[in-house]
Amino acid sequence: MDESLLYRIHSRTSKLPPCTFDVTFLKELYRILSELTAEAAQLEAASIRYPELPDIDIEKTRQIIIIAYKLDINVSAESGHSVASSTTIFDNTTLLAEAKKIAFGNENLFKIAMGREPKYTLALKLDLAKPDLFNLSIHSSEPTQNTSQILLFGYTDTWVNGAYEKIMKAFRGHQARFRIIHKRNVFDLLLWLGFFPLTYWNIYKIDKQLTSIIQSSAAFQASLYIFILFVIIFLSRVLFNYTRWVFPYMELDLPSVRSTALPHRLFIGGLFTFIIFSLLYDLILKIFHILVY
Repeated sequence: MDESLLYRIHSRTSKLPPCTFDVTFLKELYRILSELTAEAAQLEAASIRYPELPDIDIEKTRQIIIIAYKLDINVSAESGHSVASSTTIFDNTTLLAEAKKIAFGNENLFKIAMGREPKYTLALKLDLAKPDLFNLSIHSSEPTQNTSQILLFGYTDTWVNGAYEKIMKAFRGHQARFRIIHKRNVFDLLLWLGFFPLTYWNIYKIDKQLTSIIQSSAAFQASLYIFILFVIIFLSRVLFNYTRWVFPYMELDLPSVRSTALPHRLFIGGLFTFIIFSLLYDLILKIFHILVY
């Protein structure tokens, strides 16, 4: 079999977990990826076999391969794309504040220098884009749509698996505090265990007052309650999507980003605190009535 067909056999592809990180982490991540790229360069250089060439030419080819393995950074923002090969790009906080995607890769320079893809490929993408707040065509039960991922291809599984574990270990240390809201079926769980019980409880509380105000048939009242239920489902979807927007899947922690998000997070925290305390108040009041009367 042609050797060029073998180097893609070993691969690891995975979606990255929800994370919150700062510029220091990005620089540390670059260091880890650079070390893995240097290891890959040495592995490919050592695998060069050209019996028909003199040793000096083989050594030159190996040196070119080592130089060609270069990690680059691509920052995509609203103003355009910025490419760099060092962590100095992370000192531009204005660029990072509007960044939608940060990508790391070791293929570009190698393709230019060697005219082919490297035998050891590393590609990592951080998708910083927030979900569309009012896009209700996406079902809230589905996991948050985010393209942050890692792709590793290599001639040896030792490098591929070792690189995968090092990178994932770095991200596990920065997982988002509210990452559970980005999982599948979390909305359904909240709907059945939270929103529906609260809706029925509040309908039960206002039933007598509503009946005295709206003196109509039982069928009309039933349809009114069904309408209220559908409104609550709609509002719960909006609130859940808003929570995912306030606590995004992948977030770069910058002072400007933090100050923008703070009012929204205070609002979400205050709203849920109000709901919980209202429920506890009703529960305590109900228990008191049972014990006294």
